[in-house]
Amino acid sequence: ENGLDVEHGRVLYLDYETSQDEFRDRVRGLMHGLDTTQPSHILYRYCSRPIVAEVEELQEMVTEHKVDFVVVDSVGSACGAETEGKSEFLLGMFAALRSLRVTTLLIDHTNKEGQLYGSIYKFNQARSVWEVRRQHELDTDHIHIGLIHRKLNTGKLLRPLGFDLTFSEQSVK
Repeated sequence: ENGLDVEHGRVLYLDYETSQDEFRDRVRGLMHGLDTTQPSHILYRYCSRPIVAEVEELQEMVTEHKVDFVVVDSVGSACGAETEGKSEFLLGMFAALRSLRVTTLLIDHTNKEGQLYGSIYKFNQARSVWEVRRQHELDTDHIHIGLIHRKLNTGKLLRPLGFDLTFSEQSVK
């Protein structure tokens, strides 16, 4: 799809930032924009406690629903504490996620200088790191997204990828 190899699977979305209604609207818009009526296979979980505190329940969900991929939005809240200069909360989160035995995508934020907030372990513990940059077109519902591969533990970094997204009330294309 869009020149990329896509592997279909069941996704568990751990949401520390929005509501289930907002998430459902996003998925609906993407599905409409992709012109598909197939079910998304995305399980949603509203989160308010650190992943470490919920790891046993998450392990059960992954097993019961045969989850292949977990998305964490976002890392700071999933750690449950400020990680600046501290590593124990961050390392605990990584250990808890590793216990799920599935691929995970961690969404994080950067400061004004473009650096990840908190401990250097965020970068060091990740096997692969992508930076997302966006540019809005003024007075339109169109944005350009650039993905820059910053780290890969094994193999070569991939070339940057670019996407153009157009938003409407009904869809994202």
